[in-house]
Amino acid sequence: GGKMVVEQTYVGEATAPDRTTPVTSEIGVYAVLGFVVGPSVGAVFAPVHFYLRRGWLVDEYTAPGYFMAVLCCWMLAATAWVFDPAEGYHVHPFARRRSSSTSRVLPNDDDDDLNDDESKKKKRKLNNNDDTIDGFGNDDDDAPLEDDDALEDDEEKAERNSSKAERQNSSKAKRRNSYSYVSSYVSSRRRPFPDRGGLALLLLCFFGHFYSFAIQETITTPFVQARYHWTQRQVDYLFAGVGVLSLATSLLVTQLAKCCSDAALLYLSLVLGLVGSFSLVDEPIGPPLSPARFFVGFVLITCAFPFGRNVALAMFSKVLGPTPQGNWMGLMFVIGAVPRCFGPSWALFALDYACRLFPEPRPCPPGGRSCLEFLISGTIFAICLALVLLCRPTISPYEERHHAVLGTFSSRRYVPDQR
Repeated sequence: GGKMVVEQTYVGEATAPDRTTPVTSEIGVYAVLGFVVGPSVGAVFAPVHFYLRRGWLVDEYTAPGYFMAVLCCWMLAATAWVFDPAEGYHVHPFARRRSSSTSRVLPNDDDDDLNDDESKKKKRKLNNNDDTIDGFGNDDDDAPLEDDDALEDDEEKAERNSSKAERQNSSKAKRRNSYSYVSSYVSSRRRPFPDRGGLALLLLCFFGHFYSFAIQETITTPFVQARYHWTQRQVDYLFAGVGVLSLATSLLVTQLAKCCSDAALLYLSLVLGLVGSFSLVDEPIGPPLSPARFFVGFVLITCAFPFGRNVALAMFSKVLGPTPQGNWMGLMFVIGAVPRCFGPSWALFALDYACRLFPEPRPCPPGGRSCLEFLISGTIFAICLALVLLCRPTISPYEERHHAVLGTFSSRRYVPDQR
């Protein structure tokens, strides 16, 4: 949980707004890939059995742990020696706009170097003219004109190379300074606070997706074994298949984020969750839950989760805008962790409680009734979808909602952060 908070905070603050959703989806792809490939790691180490020394056994139970320890050490070393957080920051659009409107903000190094070169050329020409003309205004035939021209060319090349190196060295500082200015300015009293209603709505959508996914994955094994008499092998095939489906859906989100709006993807995730949840509502509220309908609902909720999680995270980050995002991202993942912590206990309890709450038709089917928990899940999705449709402006990106205030960047003096 802590690792995901740090990752998403950095993505929200460092990436360009149009890249937030694709990058968030790409991180989700690797997370799902870990869930899919993870079980195979245990199979790889199944035949391992040897002693490193007396009392130090490496077998099918301990080898995966040692493998993860080595992998974590490698990640720690890569983070410390390779990862440079400043490299990931984009030049903030408002700082870029200011650079085009005034020369005092992020000046163009190429223009400055060109002006410096021209002025230095003029000075050299004047000095050469003074050196090659004697005190009586007559040319000095002994002046080495060709050597002076060659020397000038060498000096000009050396100066151009040094200015080019200076531009390259200042590129990192420019990105840091541009983002630092925006962060420092928006943290002042004039900064509008992000829309609280939009943040609360996205938190509710995030909670809804995690709730439906948590209860689905919890009840599936005991429910299908009791209701449909599935074997454990059939259940394993089901989870392996939906793992691959979840990976494919995450890849699809990455591609759709490049051509579709975040709001459209959020609508799609809520509709999939709504239909999937109500598909799993059995009698007496719905018709008897057949294996085919259970499978359809299971697949729809599985597809809805990557859409909803990744898009809600990206939109939450955009609504926050330049506001420091660490605490807010921590709150969002806490909201997502609540159904993961308490959802399994509630899901198993609700299967049995629904039989007491809805005693008819008798007897209660094997495995209990799924109507209560998935009715709640479908209701949450319906409320989220209605609120998103009615309150669409509240989940717009920060820059769009507060464009008038942030536009004042172009008229303010840019003072680089020297830290």
